[in-house]
Amino acid sequence: MTESHDLATNHYNLGISYERNNDVENAVREFEEALKANPAFPYPYKALAEIYFKKGMLDDSLRYLDKALNLDPDWIEALGLASDVHFERGETVRAIPLLEKAMQGDPSNPHYNAQMGRMLIAEGRYTEAIDLLNNALNSDPENLRFHFNLGVAYGKRAMADIDSSIEHWRNAERLKPDDPRIHRNVGIAYFSRGLLPEAATSFRKALKLNPEDDAAARFLKFSESIQDRG
Repeated sequence: MTESHDLATNHYNLGISYERNNDVENAVREFEEALKANPAFPYPYKALAEIYFKKGMLDDSLRYLDKALNLDPDWIEALGLASDVHFERGETVRAIPLLEKAMQGDPSNPHYNAQMGRMLIAEGRYTEAIDLLNNALNSDPENLRFHFNLGVAYGKRAMADIDSSIEHWRNAERLKPDDPRIHRNVGIAYFSRGLLPEAATSFRKALKLNPEDDAAARFLKFSESIQDRG
């Protein structure tokens, strides 16, 4: 080991320690010091990219990820994070190949499977999303994100799939009963199926948890007015 690498490693480890204690400012300083000591040390680049991603500073995150991947093009975690950043930027076409490469090295990673499902849905590739998410669900039947994404994918693919959509939304509801988005979405699925009393109940639950949910309020009004008309 060279002296510069030892110094870089020391700064990096200090940065990790600061980060674990939620001292992000000092963590950033130590990671940057690590790179000054050894610019070919890849770990601080990814550490900084993660910090900036969490802050919503996506351009900065990508700048560090590009450097990390230049040093190690097959780094699974860096590929996965780069995919997340591009997806957050609305660049799904760029995000998918990065995630595909990450999944080649870690095919059972639940985050990668859930994210790939979201990306395929965003691209309108509902059947591929459903196949991937169902395969993932077989190995992790209680995964909230798989059920959530399957609820979306079945709901968007065809009206013939609405019962499957409802089934996954109900599982998501069971797994996270305090999430107003889930109650709203299961309500929309019930509404689409013509189950108006069930839909209204779900919209009321959503509004109890989030009174500012305009979509739930609007659908609740529709549900009640249709029922009133008989």
